[in-house]
Amino acid sequence: MCFKCGKKDMGMFLEEPRFEKTNCIGQHGWMTLRFKGKAKPNWEEITELLKMSYRNNAPPKLRGKV
Repeated sequence: MCFKCGKKDMGMFLEEPRFEKTNCIGQHGWMTLRFKGKAKPNWEEITELLKMSYRNNAPPKLRGKV
């Protein structure tokens, strides 16, 4: 799953092996969360990552809607 965290927060995510820079657009603050094995996804974490990504990409007047 890809999401945009922004360049300033990338280091925090890269400390965990589940996260890596997204190919081709990682230099712009995009990260990939890899799902490995049979572990169930943490849907609360995924929800927060997607909300953060939306706020980082949405037009200013829509950012507060999530």
